[in-house]
Amino acid sequence: MPLVYALPGITGTFPWWSWLSGHSSAAYAPGTFLGLWPETAGTMIKPTGTTGTAAPTKLVALVVDDDEDLVYTMSHLVARKGFQVHNALNGAKALAKLPAITPQVVFLDIGLPDQSGYDVCKQLRQSPAGAEAYIVAVTGRDEPGDLLREANSGFDQHVTKPMTPAALNQILETVRIRQAVPRKGTGEEGRGMV
Repeated sequence: MPLVYALPGITGTFPWWSWLSGHSSAAYAPGTFLGLWPETAGTMIKPTGTTGTAAPTKLVALVVDDDEDLVYTMSHLVARKGFQVHNALNGAKALAKLPAITPQVVFLDIGLPDQSGYDVCKQLRQSPAGAEAYIVAVTGRDEPGDLLREANSGFDQHVTKPMTPAALNQILETVRIRQAVPRKGTGEEGRGMV
């Protein structure tokens, strides 16, 4: 069954999706309801307009959630902002990607089926590939105890589902700024919940 989304403010072509109408790509006006059928699950999504070769300074994002619809939508939106996007539907799959990728930002659900997002975050922080990532808890939880546990687990920011476009844009801009500013020492300077 196809997924149907309203993507307000999104325009352009999307060559990695097959349109229900049978077109391989098409331009749509903002606010149009789109029927999307993902062609490849769990693989990198390239932003529109790429030539097949990634620029050496391309930023990498990892989206981890057990909700497939959320993963595909979030991956698509982050890719549209120029990031190379990888995704995983559980903690083990996310951690298995680390030897091959070094994400600058990780969008991580707390309630994963195989292990908690808190545990995944701790493991990311212990890995050379994930130690410097900007890790965002994307969750439905918003109690003070949850926020404290996230901070103690190594998360940089907390966002309550559903994430707004403004919050996503702010996070991606923060990641771009962090990459532009050299970090000293162990990488712990400036780390803390936003």
